[in-house]
Amino acid sequence: MYKRQDETYVGGKNKNRHAGKKVEGSQGRSAIDKKPVLGILQRDGEVRTFVVDETSSETLTNIMVENIAVGTDVITDSYNSYNGLQQTFEHTKIKHTEGNYITVGDRHTNSIEGFWSQLKRGIIGIYHNVSHKHLHRYCHEFGYRYNTRKTEDVLRFDSAIKLCDNKRLTYSQLIS
Repeated sequence: MYKRQDETYVGGKNKNRHAGKKVEGSQGRSAIDKKPVLGILQRDGEVRTFVVDETSSETLTNIMVENIAVGTDVITDSYNSYNGLQQTFEHTKIKHTEGNYITVGDRHTNSIEGFWSQLKRGIIGIYHNVSHKHLHRYCHEFGYRYNTRKTEDVLRFDSAIKLCDNKRLTYSQLIS
């Protein structure tokens, strides 16, 4: 069983901001004004997302150990924070900097990259902007959409309503 994982940063493009709101050096893996999100995607299965404060090796490894069975084949990009995963998992690194996106067979990070694309396009197209405070809610929404992608819309809607049973988020809680 393969698990593909990757991290992304959510927070908009610096070039699209007003001059007074641009942050120098904020592109790429920079949490100056963006929030990192870790994603774990099981091959032909479900995605899980985790909004984190930083992407240190300790933070990412702890999340993976809690959510992935020991010995599972984990496929990541070559980000340094993934170093050391081979102590707990079978670890395959895809080196995007060398133009490598697929290794032997079906070992790739394309699936999780596709999920990030859907998440970011959804945020831009539906919500336009999200706060860091509520980012985990948006990630869970898009994870639910992805995980139920083979379900008919009416059944997905019914399931979503049932999952909300006895859960209340008041307006004052939402804006506090």
